[in-house]
Amino acid sequence: MDSKCEQWQRCIRPPHSTPCAKRCVARKTSLLRYAAQREQPFRFRTVGQLATIGHRAGVADIFGLRLSGFPAWCLWRTIYLAKLPTFEKKLRVALRWTMDFVFPKDLTQHVTLHGIDRVSRYWRMSVNTR
Repeated sequence: MDSKCEQWQRCIRPPHSTPCAKRCVARKTSLLRYAAQREQPFRFRTVGQLATIGHRAGVADIFGLRLSGFPAWCLWRTIYLAKLPTFEKKLRVALRWTMDFVFPKDLTQHVTLHGIDRVSRYWRMSVNTR
């Protein structure tokens, strides 16, 4: 096999060197042409910024449009849902958010026997130390 061809890329077919050498020359030419192109400086323009502050409030600056409060919070949630990978995940998150939005926080405390024993132990210790 031609040593020039091995330098650019391994050739599997055909076993003789003439087609391989032609391909290597073509690849070398295209690589040199690509390298000779004038490089453009990297420029980044942001689409905007979003943040949720909490308590159904947010801030947004998108395409020069500035929002704050509830509309920015809704926009943040909409974009968040749009970027989730699967429909199942989008549906789960949307349903969870809907339930949180419609119903108040559930502040129940689950009492177990282990917890009752621990509280009664602390209570006995505090009574005995007085």
